[in-house]
Amino acid sequence: MSDASETGPAAPVSTTPASESPVSEQQAQEAAGPKQGMSGGASTSAARSTCEGYRDKAMTSEKVKIVREGMEKLGCDVPLPEFFRCRPCENEGIIGAFSPANESDKGHVLLCEDNIEKFSVSSAHVERTAAHELIHAYDHCRAKLDWQNCLHLACTEIRAANLSGDCTMKAEMGRGQFSIKGQGERCIRRRAELSIAGHEHCKDIAKAAVDKVFDKCIADRAPFIGKFY
Repeated sequence: MSDASETGPAAPVSTTPASESPVSEQQAQEAAGPKQGMSGGASTSAARSTCEGYRDKAMTSEKVKIVREGMEKLGCDVPLPEFFRCRPCENEGIIGAFSPANESDKGHVLLCEDNIEKFSVSSAHVERTAAHELIHAYDHCRAKLDWQNCLHLACTEIRAANLSGDCTMKAEMGRGQFSIKGQGERCIRRRAELSIAGHEHCKDIAKAAVDKVFDKCIADRAPFIGKFY
């Protein structure tokens, strides 16, 4: 990260892309990967205001509240609103990212205010992004993920795609990816594989990693136990 005073020096370990067409919503996480610089691009006061408005709305969503409360039950603090930070990003393909805690930062979800403005990203998309990245934060809180382990990456990407709303019928139709039978599973696999492929050390085994952990991780719905989404 280029602005440690704003976002902390931790490299993001998960990112959420802007759309899923030529430059896509997961294709950017997909093409971008966590190794890219995340903060420091150009932005405007209007972009900050829009992002913070979308962020504040996302924080009231039931999904975000359930994941946040789940993290707090596990002993991980999620202070609001500062856990969700609106900042400009150097990588124009992404909308959000998660950075775990380190010596100088307690961990946070980054929302890319400049890209939200540039791509006219909707409030609903920002809400999905917030939920997606917070699920990664939950998984890290619960299991202290090894972000260099491709199977760990695969599992958290499967869970985030499944539980955040990334693969609803409406979201898939917006990407031109909709078909009736089996679309949900195809979406989850596709987005997880593309995300993992953005990590240099996992790009050659993305599909194999997803295949190996898919059944176990798709069945893990924590912290949404007993709830239907």
